[in-house]
Amino acid sequence: MGQEKKSKFSSKEPVDAEYYLQQAESRYEKDPKTALYHIEKALAEALREKNISAEARAYQLLAKINFNQGLYEQAIVDAGKSVNLFSASGNEVQKWESYKILALAQEKAGKLKEAENSYKKLLEMAEKKKDSDRMVTARSGLGRVSGEKGDYKKAQDEFEKVLDLEESRSNTSGQILANKSIGEVLEKQNKNSEAIEFYSKSEKLARSTDDVKNIVSASKNIKEVYRKEGRIADELTLRLNSLVGYIAEGNLAAAAEENSQIAAIYLNQQEPNKALPYLEKGLILSQKINDPDKTSKLFQHMSSAYRMKNDYHKALQYFENYVSLTDSIRKNIEAKQEGQVKLNQELSLRQKKIEFLEKDLELNTHALALLQNERKFQQVIIYSLAVVLLVFGLAAFAIYRISRKRRRANLLLALRSLRTQMNPHFIFNALNSVNSFIARSDEKSANKYLSDFSKLMREVMENSQHDFISLSTEIRILELYMALEHARFQDKFAYELQVDPSLDRDAVFLPPMLVQPYIENAVWHGLRYKENSGFLKVSFSKINEKLVIMVEDNGIGRKRSEELKTANQKARISTGLKNTANRIDLINQLHHTGLKVIVRDPDNETQSGTIVCIEIPLSKIEEREGSYS
Repeated sequence: MGQEKKSKFSSKEPVDAEYYLQQAESRYEKDPKTALYHIEKALAEALREKNISAEARAYQLLAKINFNQGLYEQAIVDAGKSVNLFSASGNEVQKWESYKILALAQEKAGKLKEAENSYKKLLEMAEKKKDSDRMVTARSGLGRVSGEKGDYKKAQDEFEKVLDLEESRSNTSGQILANKSIGEVLEKQNKNSEAIEFYSKSEKLARSTDDVKNIVSASKNIKEVYRKEGRIADELTLRLNSLVGYIAEGNLAAAAEENSQIAAIYLNQQEPNKALPYLEKGLILSQKINDPDKTSKLFQHMSSAYRMKNDYHKALQYFENYVSLTDSIRKNIEAKQEGQVKLNQELSLRQKKIEFLEKDLELNTHALALLQNERKFQQVIIYSLAVVLLVFGLAAFAIYRISRKRRRANLLLALRSLRTQMNPHFIFNALNSVNSFIARSDEKSANKYLSDFSKLMREVMENSQHDFISLSTEIRILELYMALEHARFQDKFAYELQVDPSLDRDAVFLPPMLVQPYIENAVWHGLRYKENSGFLKVSFSKINEKLVIMVEDNGIGRKRSEELKTANQKARISTGLKNTANRIDLINQLHHTGLKVIVRDPDNETQSGTIVCIEIPLSKIEEREGSYS
């Protein structure tokens, strides 16, 4: 910031709203923080100069910054202000641009009715000017929104009108996208043959202009329809042909993906020997282009292929590579999320100052006008105080609302970060168990354990993106997890999982992987140290309109477990339980669920065994049914 100010004072150009707007426009995409500083200055100058056009541009830039950061609600507010100001100044060109940002932000925020109305307004403005480019933009937006609402007839009609426009002006790139969009709408209606026709037209047009990106995209759509219809032979033929083309074109990313997909087809047909050459080629390409996500997926496929061949050493080796790389990817995601949280906090402070600036300047102007009227001295004092209180009240309320929205966004980012974590303690102990089975030449057990563990990992990763999952899904994950722990410690404990028949497993929702850390704690710190065989019971009940989850064990108890820990273990905080406690706190703050966990020792004399009781009000979690899966 200091450098920005220094350059400003050394400049010979007049420092006005236009100067600051130019600085902001050149920086808003790559350096939003600095752009906000210039927007704040531009807005102050615009208000001082009573320059409505500059004020409108400042809010338009604010809307773009918030849209780019995924803060769609704030982008809607800023774009709306910009639309009104451009209307007042009569600038129809910029008004259209602000309306477009408003419509896109409403669409992204899921406000489909509002977005539809904004796109209709954009279409009306475009038709009035007979501007084909803008008509295409507006109708494409209407098509997307109609598709999201499930009105496929309306969506298809809009995209067909877009196609007619693009054909009338011989715009090939526009025809490519329009054909693809129509194909997608038809595919959603399971009109697969018709969808393939439009995807094929899109691909043919893309090839005529060497549009590599859209060639790959349209071809991918056709293959996915083949797969959906079970036309595996057609899909495989098309993928093999595409692979040859991608290699010839030097499109390494597309070639790596195609190798992976061809291998997946062979693996589904239980033909690992045919799959492996494609997996090896795909792995080389994905590492060459430095694509960790694709490399991780290929490691997983390699593990599956070698497991089918009963080569458990290589299966374990590739599975360890998969777990290690997946963990690295997760850490990178967490680091980016933390950076996003910090950036949002800094942007929030700037936004608050900008929101307050206009009201503050309005107050000063109004107060000055009142003070100039000497004949109404008493009224000036009364009105000034009233206006001061009102404006500060409104400003405080606006800041409070913005802070609450930003705080919620930051809490959601923190919650997503915690949800991506699965206890490495369990993962690597599980891999050691597989190694143990292999060392004892127990290939059957190793194969079953590795297969079940893969299923568990897939379930956990698929559901980690949701705040809430159905009770039936959580039970399925826990059954897999408990079976794996029992396979590892068969002589240490038996277990039972009970579910109250009155609970509708598909209608009740709860946070994913909430119970697993407590089960792991029971096994690893209670039951495995028990001299004779112990017992673990997990139950789900409905009591007083609450979902009550009990995790009960008759292990050695918390006190004895603490005594057995080494100095290193005592210094180590249980990551799983700590993350779970943090998640519960964040979930209660975000969703007001009233989720509560109580841990107690059932036997006061022997101090053995542990009971964990988790309570969630059903009225709170049933409200999530429409929002979470």
